[in-house]
Amino acid sequence: MEIRTVTKIEKPVPPSELTQPCERPGSSDFNVLSDVLNDRQDWITAWERCNARYNSLIQWVGRR
Repeated sequence: MEIRTVTKIEKPVPPSELTQPCERPGSSDFNVLSDVLNDRQDWITAWERCNARYNSLIQWVGRR
């Protein structure tokens, strides 16, 4: 009987919801000023979601 020691290095994989690409909000035609403001808000909201996911990924990596 022979005893062997095997070293296995496993690289942890983050949850898939943290590695999704950021979404680009759709653009619409600008007919009135409120269209521009709504489009700007859509971009801000998309950035905030992406940034939150990025920060969650940083926290996940920090726990490893």
